[in-house]
Amino acid sequence: MSKVNKKGLQVRQAIILAGGKGTRLSEQTHKIPKPLVRVGNTPIIVHIMNHLVSYGVEHIVIAGGYKIDLIREYFMSDEYKYQGSIEITQDGVSNGRTSYLQDGLKKLTIADTGLSTGTALRIKKAAEYLDYPDEPFIMTYGDSVSDVNLHNVMNAFENSDHLLTLTATQYQERFGILKVDPNDNNKVTEFAEKSMSVDEFINGGFMVLDQKVTDFIYDTDDDFSHDTMPRLQEKGLIGAYIHKGFWAAMDTQRDYEELNALYDKKPELFHRK
Repeated sequence: MSKVNKKGLQVRQAIILAGGKGTRLSEQTHKIPKPLVRVGNTPIIVHIMNHLVSYGVEHIVIAGGYKIDLIREYFMSDEYKYQGSIEITQDGVSNGRTSYLQDGLKKLTIADTGLSTGTALRIKKAAEYLDYPDEPFIMTYGDSVSDVNLHNVMNAFENSDHLLTLTATQYQERFGILKVDPNDNNKVTEFAEKSMSVDEFINGGFMVLDQKVTDFIYDTDDDFSHDTMPRLQEKGLIGAYIHKGFWAAMDTQRDYEELNALYDKKPELFHRK
């Protein structure tokens, strides 16, 4: 594959995966989708959006599915207006999506990517709504928060031949791991399900993707990490930015309680300084 031209890189658009049923957090998600579960007084997806916007993202596509109507209702509500000085600029729901203008965020698209769609095809469907077809995009998960410096992730992507640069965070037991070669521009060299080594990393999301990545997503793919990314890795097209700071995922009720306790003590972790 020829070298990707990344001169004058801009990352103005992002996809947030927000369509899963969140069954491991059923205490909360039997009524609302996981992205609307609150950390502090704010849905976790808003923390993620604020982080993206603080690094120059202008258009966010929320790849919804499970209880997507509640996601739409939230972003059209007075509560969200108070948080983000949102101004509705189009008529509610149109062709499966809703668009807004907000300070720093020029457009928010809520796309219905299917109730039972896997993450791979959610990304492919959501990418069709992106406004800048020749520019890369950020992709992340609607249940993970971090204080990662996204400019560093963008720079790592720009200074490589990779089609995808992910944020690698410190190993945590319940996540699949990846190996990174520091002697080869932090190329991701292996994916594995489990490891006992504390020297391994996990995929923390907050990825920068060239839009050519969607060509590697097959119609038979289900999970992006398990089905699509190994295909890219085998061709040497994935790199990593190693983040040693704060990162957390909200998968279970225990995670929910721990994240809220952490937010009460250190709310600055959830906001770019």
